[in-house]
Amino acid sequence: MTRRDLILAHLTENSWETSGEIGLAIHVNGGTLRALLADMRNKGQLVSGERWAPYMGRTVNTWSIAPPGTEPLAVPETEQEKERRRERDRETKRRSRARTAEAAAEGRSADRQALPWATPVPDLRGAACKGADTDLFFSADEADIEKARAICLGCPVRLRCAQWADSNGEEYGIWAGEDRSARRLQVAS
Repeated sequence: MTRRDLILAHLTENSWETSGEIGLAIHVNGGTLRALLADMRNKGQLVSGERWAPYMGRTVNTWSIAPPGTEPLAVPETEQEKERRRERDRETKRRSRARTAEAAAEGRSADRQALPWATPVPDLRGAACKGADTDLFFSADEADIEKARAICLGCPVRLRCAQWADSNGEEYGIWAGEDRSARRLQVAS
């Protein structure tokens, strides 16, 4: 089964997912997947939209299968555009090899370091919030905040959740029953 087939099969069951969600489901990395999704959109196989992702603090692209009769978007690439793209790819590879050689000469790894917020989430099995609407935990509405706090109140992994939020500098949302947004505003004033 090709990657395109995997994407189409996944989106048949789960429409309007982000590239990250699709990538996790079909085990394909970010850059490759985004290029493939864009190509499928250009060919009229998929459509894209946007939705607000409170956990990221921004809008994200979402993907779904295109309705029947969707026209392709892409105009075929000219030979000049193909050559520019190939030259850009060659230059990118040359720079990457140079960074790797430079790192080896300095006795360090050329691998990119993990981002500080990419710390693995601890084992939170049995968390009371599992299956709850995540929007409750990142809402500005007082009623939602109270519902989120109520969910956290009897949670068996509340301490681990609070430790993880502290170690990762979480500034937004409800973590272990505490409103991090309010805490951030108090610290700032």
